Amino acid sequence: MILGLDTRVVMALLSGAEPHYRRRLDEARALGAQACLSSIVLNELALAALKGPRVDQDLMRIDALVGEIEVEAWTAEDALAAARLRMELERDGQGIGAFDTLVAGQALSRGWTLVTTDAWAFLRVKGLALLDWSDPAGARDYSEAALARRMKAALVSGDR
Repeated sequence: MILGLDTRVVMALLSGAEPHYRRRLDEARALGAQACLSSIVLNELALAALKGPRVDQDLMRIDALVGEIEVEAWTAEDALAAARLRMELERDGQGIGAFDTLVAGQALSRGWTLVTTDAWAFLRVKGLALLDWSDPAGARDYSEAALARRMKAALVSGDR
């Protein structure tokens, strides 16, 4: 499994303020998952660093992370997948942010599981495998298979 980390997850990793993010990444790797960053995410991180008060320190942290996690370049296939996704979301009146659309489109194009702290926005993306790492108590799997299992369990137990 390839985990595409979104910007908020990477910012949480970089800050170190919430250690459960690093723990989840280490656990996923121990289970054989690979983590990567979209070049779009790297762009967002660099921009945030350049606008912040500790430019050199923040850029050094980003550089260290890039040495640890593969950065995946944007391709023509990613661009096409993101354009299709944007068209579908806008047609359905369910648009999400421009960068989120690009990252989700790349994840769809590559078959990645997107790791986020903002599942609410990405739940609109049909077919996107999605993990939310924001809760220190545990990750939440929003993949279609996991949602189907939870729905079936709720129906069996009578919860609705």
